[in-house]
Amino acid sequence: MDDDKNCYGGLSAQRYRKLIEDDQTKAEYISCMMKVPETVYRYRKFGSEDAAGSWKENSYWEDDVAGICMFSKAECFSGINDSHDCEVNFDGKMVNDHICAGMNRAQRRKKRKETRNGLEKYRKHLQTCVRIGCFTTATPFEHEMWDDRDFGDGGRAVCFEYRVNKWDFSPSTIPFLPVLYDDVPYDSTLVIEAIADTERYPAGSYEHSVAESRMVCLGFGHTIIKASRYRKEREWRVIVPESDDGKYKREYFNVDHESRRDLSQAVAAVYLGPGFDKLEHAEKYRDALIRNWSSRDVKIYQMINEDGVLRAE
Repeated sequence: MDDDKNCYGGLSAQRYRKLIEDDQTKAEYISCMMKVPETVYRYRKFGSEDAAGSWKENSYWEDDVAGICMFSKAECFSGINDSHDCEVNFDGKMVNDHICAGMNRAQRRKKRKETRNGLEKYRKHLQTCVRIGCFTTATPFEHEMWDDRDFGDGGRAVCFEYRVNKWDFSPSTIPFLPVLYDDVPYDSTLVIEAIADTERYPAGSYEHSVAESRMVCLGFGHTIIKASRYRKEREWRVIVPESDDGKYKREYFNVDHESRRDLSQAVAAVYLGPGFDKLEHAEKYRDALIRNWSSRDVKIYQMINEDGVLRAE
């Protein structure tokens, strides 16, 4: 239980889940109830074994070196290390029954046929209407993240340490919340039923509405529950919704106003993995990191593994 409270900002897993699933609870309220970490980390693999190509071929590597963070759409997470991450689950029959309540048999049959495709369209939409920035409280002095091929790439990655501040991590209505590790996925049924009840969009209509998609923990509960086998990741996520005009929060993204934020001012230190020297073109990337951060008075450390104990030098 104490480990759970450390992961969830002082809340037990049971209490945290209850807050997430309460349709009257907003993310800002949850954030106020928990202790936000003072420091978080972000591991960036160089990707020499990545199916998408090596890190040197990734168009974002210069952003990574400069401390600019790419925020991904929720729909992209299923292709990383958990095929069910950010998956939207709901009971289609319950939603249809809710929509069709009070209709006669012929009306229900017609309405179910009309809404079947609409429900699937809206399910997919919920996975595209947010961008997510992933961080962790797992420090570079622990083996778990370095050993993970999706993050530390066997020690060949780089780890950025960030000082958590409100303007970068939780400005305005943008939530900064820990991932809940639970094998029971988030159920979006009540969210979708509530949306179907709104006056703006009558029963059977599933057009996009940002305000309505925030009804249960801003409507993004599916983005912060992940299978318990990933507990070692100790992840916190910045969740950025679309604006009312269909764009992502323009006041948050300050690089291209769509997907990237410059977090360089929050960087406290940079750590090269214990296997960094095994990376192809390691010196090239080391030089790029030194050029960028030495002028900002940010220290770059090389992690050393001595008999299973990690230290920085």
